[in-house]
Amino acid sequence: MKRYYASVVDLSEISPLTATGAQRDYMRTRLRELGFVNEDGPVPKAIEALCRKHTRRFFNRLEERMQSHPGGFEAVFCLMERFFQSGEYQAMYLYQTLLYGYLGWEMPRSVGLLTLEPGALEIYMEYLVSAFEKYFSYEEERKETPHELD
Repeated sequence: MKRYYASVVDLSEISPLTATGAQRDYMRTRLRELGFVNEDGPVPKAIEALCRKHTRRFFNRLEERMQSHPGGFEAVFCLMERFFQSGEYQAMYLYQTLLYGYLGWEMPRSVGLLTLEPGALEIYMEYLVSAFEKYFSYEEERKETPHELD
């Protein structure tokens, strides 16, 4: 029997938050190799590209799955926005990880690595909230535009 309301999260998805010592150093090196940070700090263009790569499909699937839930997809956005406004970027990451698990997906590991660098994670979450806002405005616009066949 499928547990439709369950979320499965692999502990490796949150390992950057719990890593210590050599693990953390290795992950930081990997973060630099991927180009998300350099000697000057976070690289916003690379982080924005990472966000764009994953958001559309994630939003579409999540909106589809949240249709029968009270508050639906908009409730997810409202909570993410509250976390963002209060600077709770790690909470946003953990919540997004739960949502990925709810969809039966695994959180992209490169996003998890951003939790090692607070500035990089903040930039990612800023782009994520902006992408949510654009998604909502696009969906509202689409609903208001009459279809040719109507």
